[in-house]
Amino acid sequence: TTWNIFVHCLDYIKYYMPLSGAGWGLAGGGGAAQTAEFLAEVVRKSGYKPQDYYIFSATGTQDFAYPGLRDQIVAMRQLPDVFPYSSDPAKGNLYFIEGEGGTHTWYWQNQFIYNILPDLFRSES
Repeated sequence: TTWNIFVHCLDYIKYYMPLSGAGWGLAGGGGAAQTAEFLAEVVRKSGYKPQDYYIFSATGTQDFAYPGLRDQIVAMRQLPDVFPYSSDPAKGNLYFIEGEGGTHTWYWQNQFIYNILPDLFRSES
C-alpha cells in the first residue's frame, strides 16, 4: 500500500514508511530492479528532487517479506540520482532498517516506527 501511495500521491505526501513489503506488483509483477526503475521514473516525471520526499523503510530478517523488500531497496540504491541512500536525512532520502531476527509481527513494526519517527519529525530548515 505504501508503495502505491508513493506512486499516486507524490504531490501530497513527503514522507513514506514502507514496512515489511515490497512494491513488485507495481511494475507488472517484475522483480526488484524493474520496480526500482519504475519508482524512479515516477519521480523523474514528477519533477521532484530528492529532498522533496523521503523513504524510511524497515523489515525484520526473519520476516517473510524481507527478501523482496531488501532486494528492492538494494536496487533503489543503484539509482542515487533519485534515491540517494543515507541514514542522515540531510544527506539522502532513502534509508532501510533491517531488524536482526525480526518477524512480521506488531512487536517489530512498533520497533521500526519508534526508530523512524524522530526522522519524520525533524525540524526542517
